[in-house]
Amino acid sequence: MKILVDTHYLLWITNNPEKLTDKEKELLTSPKNEICCSSISLWEISLKYALGKLTIGKATPEDIYNYLSKQPITIIEPDKREYATFNNLSLKENHRDPFDRMLIWQAINNQLVMMSRDRKFEQYREEGLLLK
Repeated sequence: MKILVDTHYLLWITNNPEKLTDKEKELLTSPKNEICCSSISLWEISLKYALGKLTIGKATPEDIYNYLSKQPITIIEPDKREYATFNNLSLKENHRDPFDRMLIWQAINNQLVMMSRDRKFEQYREEGLLLK
């Protein structure tokens, strides 16, 4: 299974692995799964860190990238078509976060299973989002 992890998982994988459940650890380490993260998540971390809205212990956004680049995690980029068609993702009244929405759109377009604890993601199942 090809899994796209939400941004909070990147922070937990790199800084707080104790926040991962046993089931999540199993999914993330199983050789049957390909784990992906989006460059959108790296941008979100860097932007929020620069604005003082995110602290990541002694780590920096560069540290997270350097760590991930040495792991069996594929960093994926949205393609031009995904940017151009992002407007096709329904705008949900209670979910306007542009980072989350782009991750959802990327997962739908690439048939990736989205791994998130954010309950707001559930409402996108009707648009084709696969969730774990």
